[in-house]
Amino acid sequence: MTTWKVEEVTLEAHYVGRAPDKLTLPCKSISEIPGTYSDDVAADGAVMTNVIETPSLMARGVDLMILDAITWEPNRISFHDLHTGETKEFPIQRRYIREPNTAKFAIQS
Repeated sequence: MTTWKVEEVTLEAHYVGRAPDKLTLPCKSISEIPGTYSDDVAADGAVMTNVIETPSLMARGVDLMILDAITWEPNRISFHDLHTGETKEFPIQRRYIREPNTAKFAIQS
């Protein structure tokens, strides 16, 4: 699992033909959590991989009241890694809350 120390995170919703919605809020860290998968073998021997949980990002130290108040659904997240100075950006599908002051975002493949 990779963890980045950050000061803020930016959520965006991109649209066709209009400006994106954008929200930047304070955040302490972002962790990338790998997905979990299982393989099933069919009667003919074919292997099928099932997604148990998609890869995701955990944003810690965010104000959930701010996230709950937005009326649009973000589809992109970005942040500045304080250690390397690099900006990271990920496409996301949805958000849901896992624990206090933490939001979990599924990474869109």
